[in-house]
Amino acid sequence: MYGKAPSGSFANRPSSRAGLGSSWGNIRGNTGVPPQTGRLGARPTTKMGLGIQVVDRPMTQQGLGGMKGSNQVRGRMIQDRTFFMSELRHKVSLVTNEINKLNNEINIIEKENENYDAFEKKVDQSANELRELQGQLGDLNTLVDKLNVDTDLEDIERLYSQIKIKNQRENNVLDDVFTQRQQKENQIRDIEKKIEEERRQAEEQLKKLDAEKLNQYYAFKEKNSQYITEIQQKEQIINELTDKEKTLRENLQKNPIKLRAYENFMKINELKEKKEQLEEDISSIESKNGPEERERLLKKVKEDNVEISGMERKITDLEEQIFKCKERLSQLDMDIDPHQGEKNSKYEELLKRDKDMQAFIDSFDYKKNEIVEKSTQLQTQIVESLEKLSSLSKKDMPSYPGGLKELKEDLQFKEKEMKNSENTADALIIERNQRLQDLEKVNQLESKLNFELTTLKNKIEKLNEDMEKMQNIDELKKSTEEQRKKNKADRQGLREFRDSLKQVVSGLSTKYDGKKAQLQENETFVQLGAFEQKLRYQESNNFHLKEYIQTKTLESNYQIISQEILQSLEECNSQILKLMSIPPSR
Repeated sequence: MYGKAPSGSFANRPSSRAGLGSSWGNIRGNTGVPPQTGRLGARPTTKMGLGIQVVDRPMTQQGLGGMKGSNQVRGRMIQDRTFFMSELRHKVSLVTNEINKLNNEINIIEKENENYDAFEKKVDQSANELRELQGQLGDLNTLVDKLNVDTDLEDIERLYSQIKIKNQRENNVLDDVFTQRQQKENQIRDIEKKIEEERRQAEEQLKKLDAEKLNQYYAFKEKNSQYITEIQQKEQIINELTDKEKTLRENLQKNPIKLRAYENFMKINELKEKKEQLEEDISSIESKNGPEERERLLKKVKEDNVEISGMERKITDLEEQIFKCKERLSQLDMDIDPHQGEKNSKYEELLKRDKDMQAFIDSFDYKKNEIVEKSTQLQTQIVESLEKLSSLSKKDMPSYPGGLKELKEDLQFKEKEMKNSENTADALIIERNQRLQDLEKVNQLESKLNFELTTLKNKIEKLNEDMEKMQNIDELKKSTEEQRKKNKADRQGLREFRDSLKQVVSGLSTKYDGKKAQLQENETFVQLGAFEQKLRYQESNNFHLKEYIQTKTLESNYQIISQEILQSLEECNSQILKLMSIPPSR
């Protein structure tokens, strides 16, 4: 009975007075406490403050009052519209305070941004002043240099006029270059527009194609990209091989003995190949012709053997010379032969492709004309057959049922032939363009190879001239001895000149020290030092101003905070709308 909360109207009251509670269950011992009057829900005590213990009263852990009621819990038990309105007003007040704070910060930043223009002007003025001071400093430095060298005023004026004319000429050249650049940019823009137009037209043509043709086009495009990558790889390999060949040629040029041995080695290989070819011809002719042809060939072979024996003697001499340099040329031969063979095979392959493309290009017009004629014939036949069909009336139609069917089949066959001819013509045009591109690349490669061959021929001629010079050893020894004597005489003269220069330098150094001491006492030099110090101060001031401007621009970036605030406002408004849509509790 004592610990139970009342179940009347007090239990169902809203929790707006949760902090007060009912007098039931909140009664505590009031010993030594003055009487409290005028407080809602509390009764004034009527007993004296004596320490009388009553055993019959129930005692709980919380004291005499019994168990605490649920109204002691923090917060409201019933959250109605007034509660949410009070919470919303509180949040809105916080948001408005934050917005006011941000507006104050924005006003401060705007005031600082107003000063930003002044800072910009000040920076520009400082930069202009800095440039003027730099120009004055350069002029004064040149003046001091001229004073140190004891240059006359007329020489300085003449130098000034020359520099002025040079600057005017360079300004004219710069203007011409600028105009040329504008013209080139205009041309580039026009070309880009044309390329874009061509690309757009190509895309429109592609859109008109069927799915099968599109697949075929993409397959050809992929093959083209593969061919391009393959050609680039082959060109890279060819460039590497040509570079390696150049290095080997340069190494050969440095050593004429190696070059001569290499040429002899190539001649030997050519002769051996020729000999093998002749033996094969003889064997083939013996198998085909009779004994007379054999005797004639034997006679010719004997004559050739005499010539070959002389050549073999020369070859033995050359082989002896080659044997001396064989150890030095072994690595070089290993590098040259496979690379040369690979290069020749690639060149032959390119020539073969060139021939195929040339044959295709030559026969393209003929094939195209044939296909066009065939398509025109088919078109005319189709038109004639259509005219015949249109002219036929019901009474002129064939009596048998298969006549119309044959005409339709004939018409379908001719339409199919016309489509095939058009498809082949388009495919031939595409292939012709691809072949023309390949031909252009092959022509470029051929021109490059021809240029390299001409350079190699020039180098070979130069090497031959050097070898001819090297053959006359006595004259070379004589010329080297004369050059050595001349060098000795030049060295002696240069030593004497060096000693005289040392004396002149010592005199000039003493003169320089005197000029330097005189310069320390000069007012112009003192002004230059002051200008340099002022220049450093202006540079540091400019740097600090730039840093200040950057920091202020970063601080003025309030977009993120404003976005967050607007987002929170939108959320609050959405919550308000939801709460307003809920009907009030009764």
